[in-house]
Amino acid sequence: MFEPVPVREAVINMLVHNQYINGYTPVVELFSDRLELTSIGGLPDGLSVEDFFHGVSMPRNREIMRVFRDVEMVEQLGSGMNRILKDYDRNIFTIGDGYIRVTFKYVLGFDDQSAISPRTNEQSVISPRTNSKPVKQTNEPTRSHVSKEALKAQILSYLRNNQSASYQEISEALGIVRSTVGKYIKELVEAGLLKREGNTRSGTWIIL
Repeated sequence: MFEPVPVREAVINMLVHNQYINGYTPVVELFSDRLELTSIGGLPDGLSVEDFFHGVSMPRNREIMRVFRDVEMVEQLGSGMNRILKDYDRNIFTIGDGYIRVTFKYVLGFDDQSAISPRTNEQSVISPRTNSKPVKQTNEPTRSHVSKEALKAQILSYLRNNQSASYQEISEALGIVRSTVGKYIKELVEAGLLKREGNTRSGTWIIL
């Protein structure tokens, strides 16, 4: 539904830099079109907005940072911001006096029927880098502008209503190369999100 590496980095930043004094905790909110991660405390004293976006780090919770470094979930201070801005614009951040919020738009909405039309096989794709409205896009042989996770979501959505579909039928319906369909289905099965019941000819796909 979104680029996984930037979201991972944003979650780590939210946990490490939150101001826990007085019992304030980070907030994770799921909406129909977006994920919002909010850390309490705003920017540390002495850290400007430009410093923040350039990866300058002034961690409030040094012990929590140390734990994350010990388990190798962070490499060096400030490196996470570079990973986030590699795929998203600065406008996903809202910096208030007492909080910092990161908003990740889903590539597809929760409503599968609006995401993939059974009649036209058209997709309404929401770009994670802008706040623009969904744009109708017809199937094409290659769609490099759509993330890997979004393509997997489209495959799952299609199979939910087409349980007996073959790799070739999925490829033609979604405009994804057949070999890529096979690769992503294998990954979905290994991740425990999908399984096959029956043989390759008469079996069905089960969404888990």
